[in-house]
Amino acid sequence: MPTNPFVTYRSFPDQDHYPSTVVVEAFGSLSRDPSLPGIIDDEDEDLYSVFSARGELMHWTSTLLPRPPHSLVWEMEEVELTAGSEGDMIGWVQVGLNVDDVSKYEGPPTDPSRIGIYKRPTEIALALPPLIQCFHDSLRRFGAVELSALQVRATYLAPSPRPEANVFSMQNWFNTTLKTQENALISFDQNFAGLTSAGLIPIGPINRPLEFGLVAAVPEAHLINVPFPEVAPLYPYRFFPALSGLSVKLPEWTPDAAAWALAFVTNAALVQLPDITHFAIRITRIP
Repeated sequence: MPTNPFVTYRSFPDQDHYPSTVVVEAFGSLSRDPSLPGIIDDEDEDLYSVFSARGELMHWTSTLLPRPPHSLVWEMEEVELTAGSEGDMIGWVQVGLNVDDVSKYEGPPTDPSRIGIYKRPTEIALALPPLIQCFHDSLRRFGAVELSALQVRATYLAPSPRPEANVFSMQNWFNTTLKTQENALISFDQNFAGLTSAGLIPIGPINRPLEFGLVAAVPEAHLINVPFPEVAPLYPYRFFPALSGLSVKLPEWTPDAAAWALAFVTNAALVQLPDITHFAIRITRIP
């Protein structure tokens, strides 16, 4: 087993004790003008209920027990609106991915306690676009959103095949916007640092509309930023930012385009680095 001090590798037997979790943080501005139609006062309603209702409507999540028979994408955990209280962070959402079909697994024959069942998590690359879109839709209920960056943190990911073709198939949604492009920068923690040094992300056009450029130095303001565990004890893992990242041209600066870029990089990273269990990744718009 590799022993890179910056990287946490998968520990398969612990997966049933630590379910796969994803946190998405949105940065930018939220202009709350009560005169605008459809704007919610956060004293009357909270982001959790709005986000949950949007996910239920789209059949991405459910708060019903027992759970509906159809497949879900995530499990509700926490959501918070932070606009005006935590710098340029508008809000954050935390969900669990262990909502898929129940599957059996077996551990070493000498350890009968390793026989049991667990819920196979949703593929994170496939979960990010609906999760980020649902989050953005919910934020817009509280005001006009100007999104400048998105940061994703994943912990205790489970081993599973990652169908790269499914990520490529998402591009058809953007094929009508090929006449415009928006610049962005993708940064990540040391878990994905090998992507730049080993050239694991394809450089140049990917059949358009997503186009990666050269490896680029990441300005301090755009580095991934996750509190250390001793500062925020609820964070289970210490993330170290990589100082270089990837420039990318998006077909448009929208939540779904940014989410697709994050999904593409995440999928490619986990295909090439299948032992990684925790990571943080961020996309920032570059004017």
